[in-house]
Amino acid sequence: MCAYIKLSGHVSPRWSRRYLPKVAQTAGVKWKPNGLRHSFGSYHLAKYRDTVRTATEMGHHDPAIVHAHYKAIVLKSDAERYWNLRPAGVAEGKVIPMSQVG
Repeated sequence: MCAYIKLSGHVSPRWSRRYLPKVAQTAGVKWKPNGLRHSFGSYHLAKYRDTVRTATEMGHHDPAIVHAHYKAIVLKSDAERYWNLRPAGVAEGKVIPMSQVG
């Protein structure tokens, strides 16, 4: 297994919260705190239409939180496009799952 892959823990280092806004500003990108998390919640709920599943994925104990904050924000068609984003030249099914890396 590669040194940078862990089976548990944070997806990104804690220090990234401090530096990502600065990187975004330098790149001319508008940064919203927790924007990545909110995008995940919105697009996940729009695609799967399952507040319990989305709440579980986000670590919420109460699906009502997901329902209150993420319902009807994103169209299902936009969610499909979001979840099908791939690097240029990478066809469907050609993305290597993280479980196979390393």
